[in-house]
Amino acid sequence: MRSNARRRDDVRAIPAPSEPSLALASDTEVAVAIVHAADGVRHLVAARSADELFGELADYVRRHAPKQLFPSGAKRVLGLLERGNADGAVRLYFALAGRRWDEERLTLRNVELR
Repeated sequence: MRSNARRRDDVRAIPAPSEPSLALASDTEVAVAIVHAADGVRHLVAARSADELFGELADYVRRHAPKQLFPSGAKRVLGLLERGNADGAVRLYFALAGRRWDEERLTLRNVELR
């Protein structure tokens, strides 16, 4: 019999943060990520590409997962980072954030520089 259960580290079912297409339309656009918490903005990143942005977010997640998440969730997030899946690790981190300590949410936007 076939099981429909997904692996625990399968992040395809995790909804993406509220994100536009992070494909930059022009040389004057940057991708911006804002990590929000109840007490205000915790982290702000601007980058010229989605890869660079998620690399910066991966660093944030790597630093905060061990103290923000339950140990099992932190292990899953850090495992994704070890396997080079920054996007998956970031999505999983923000899906789990708030279950142990403070809730955090991620907003992604493209911003036109003038």
